[in-house]
Order: sequence, then C-alpha cells, then structure tokens
Amino acid sequence: MKYIFVSTNNTCRSFMAEVVLRQKVEESELDSVEVSSRGLVVLFEEPVHVRAADIVRQHGYKIYDFLSSQLLQEEITDDTIIITMTEDQKKKVMENYEGFLEVATIYEYAGEIGDIKDPYGKSQEEYECCFLQIQQLVDKIWKTRF
Repeated sequence: MKYIFVSTNNTCRSFMAEVVLRQKVEESELDSVEVSSRGLVVLFEEPVHVRAADIVRQHGYKIYDFLSSQLLQEEITDDTIIITMTEDQKKKVMENYEGFLEVATIYEYAGEIGDIKDPYGKSQEEYECCFLQIQQLVDKIWKTRF
C-alpha cells in the first residue's frame, strides 16, 4: 500500500503528516507500506520550511534529507491512497489525476470533517497548532486503519 500526503507546495503540512506516519510504519516494521508526500504546485525543489522542521524535531520525530516534490501521475498506482490537507486539494487531485485506490482529506480519512489550514507566514504557535492537528489525525488513522 502506498500513502501519499498532498498539500500545496509540499514544504509544511504534507511533510509533517509524512514524518508522523513514516515513523509509525518504521517502528512497526510494516514493509508493505510506503509513505511519501507531494505538492500540487511545486515549481522547483525546496527544503521543508524551517518552522515546520523545528516543530517536528521538538516533538521527537526524525528529520531526513527532504526536498519538496510535485505529485506526478506516473507515481500513482492502483494501491495508492492520496490524503490531502483540504477539500480543494482533494478536488484538484480528483480532476487532474487518476488510477489511485482512494483520495480523501486527512480529516475524512480519520473519520472527521475539516481542513488543515496552511500556517505559512504565520507564527511559530500556528505551526505548532497545525502540527498537533496533523499528529492527532495521523494517530487516529493509525489506530483505525492499520
């Protein structure tokens, strides 16, 4: 199974979700699960936003070499689950990509309703709040879907 978290430019929200789920998968040694993240508008590769990286580290997650990447049709297979941060992103994926097993917002996939707002350009506290929302949703997904 392949899980791809998708946000706008893949430098914050989708990265944070990937890190949380990736660590759970690695600790559980689930070799059959692949976790990544991508963006819908990635004009050039760039590193994760410094505030997002700081928050992830503060919560004890491992940071690996990371550069943002565009979601590409050729990496989507019939066992791919695409999890977006917002309903608008979900609609864009459904309009522009095909061949996935499922597409849902992170809230939907966790059995809830809502969007993860982009903290870009906001305070460290906003990044912390965003991360905690994502972490809580990934934890719920982990408990209910794995």
